Amino acid sequence: MEGSTKDLVLSRRLSLVLLIGFIGIFASPFTQQYGPYYPVYSIHLFHENVVLNDDFPVFEIAYPLADKIVIEGLTTNSSPVTVLMYNAYFSQVPHAIIHNITEIQDIFLVGAASEISGGPAIRISRYSNQSVQLSIAFCIWGTYPSTDYIVMGPSIFLVLAIPLAYSLHRFWGYRLNKTGYGILILIILSAVLIAPFLVYTYNNGGTLVRHDEIQDTRSYSFMLNASNPRKEFHESIDNVGTSSFVRISEINTNGTPVSIRVDLNEEPAQTLLLSNITIPSSNCIQIELPRENATGFTLRFDWIGQNANVNFSIETVNDVWAPWIDPVPYYQSGCIGLAVSVITLVIPWNRGFQLHDNSSLA
Repeated sequence: MEGSTKDLVLSRRLSLVLLIGFIGIFASPFTQQYGPYYPVYSIHLFHENVVLNDDFPVFEIAYPLADKIVIEGLTTNSSPVTVLMYNAYFSQVPHAIIHNITEIQDIFLVGAASEISGGPAIRISRYSNQSVQLSIAFCIWGTYPSTDYIVMGPSIFLVLAIPLAYSLHRFWGYRLNKTGYGILILIILSAVLIAPFLVYTYNNGGTLVRHDEIQDTRSYSFMLNASNPRKEFHESIDNVGTSSFVRISEINTNGTPVSIRVDLNEEPAQTLLLSNITIPSSNCIQIELPRENATGFTLRFDWIGQNANVNFSIETVNDVWAPWIDPVPYYQSGCIGLAVSVITLVIPWNRGFQLHDNSSLA
C-alpha cells in the first residue's frame, strides 16, 4: 500500500487553489446570512399636525432602536399640553412629566435612550379636557438593522472552496514531501489571517455609526425652597461648530416639580420655558441648544411650592462618526496574511525548492 503512494509537489497553481479554498472555509462560519447584516445610523425628521380630542387623546412618538428623540418644534392653538417622557417604549412609569406646554422653538427637548431599557418614548396629551391643535417637528436619531428580512443559509464564501474540493478528490492518495508540508502550514496560516479581513469587509464592519463624545462636563447641585426660590446660571458657549453642541443633561429634581427656563443670549430672543416639570431620575430628559450662532445662555430654576433638591450637568458634546467595528486589527491581520501568502507562493519556487514531478498540478 505504501509503495503505491505517490509524492505530490505543491505547484503555485495548486497552492493558490488551496489558499483560496481554506480562506472560504475559515470565512464561512461568520457569514451565515444571504445578505450582510450591520447597523446603519440615521437621522429622520418628521412634521405632524394632529388634533388631540376625546377620540385621539394621546400623540405618541416611539422608535425601539432610537438613541434619542428630539422635539425641535411644538406649537398649539394656545391650549396647553402635557409631555410624558419614557426611557423605554414599554415602560409605564414616566421619567419626566412636563405640564402646561404651549410652545417649544429653537431650543430642543430630548428624550434619551436608556442603555439598559432601549429606545425612548414620548407621549403628548391634553392638559385639560379641551381639544388641542398640535403641530410638532421631531427627529429620530438612532440605528436600525441594514435589512428587515434575514435568510439563513450556506455562506457565500463556500464557493471559494469548490476548486479545493475538486483538487482533494483529484489528488486523493498522494503524499506531500517535507517541503510540501511546510508550504501547506503557511497556506493555512495565511488563510486564517486573511479570512477575518474578508468577513469584516463583506459584513460592512467599517460602516460609520454616530457616537456622542463628551468634551467637557460641569455638574451642579442645589436646593430650591421658600428662602431660596430661584437659581440662575449664566454660561458662555465657546468654539462650538456644526459637529458640536451644548446640552443640559442629567437633570434630576428627585420627583419634585420645578420650573426651568432657558434663554439664549441672541437676537431675536430664544426661550424654552418648562413651567412645571417633574423628573424623578436623571437618565432620560435632556435640553439641547442650537449648534450654530449660540454664544451663551441663561439657565434658571424656580421653586413652585415644594422644596426641591436639583441636580444637572452642562455638557459640551462632539458628534463622532466612527466605524462600527475597529478596522485596525482586521487590516493588520489581512496585511500579515497577504505577506505570508506572497512568501508561500513566490519564495520557495524562486529558491529552487520545487522539483519537477508529473504528479504536481502545473
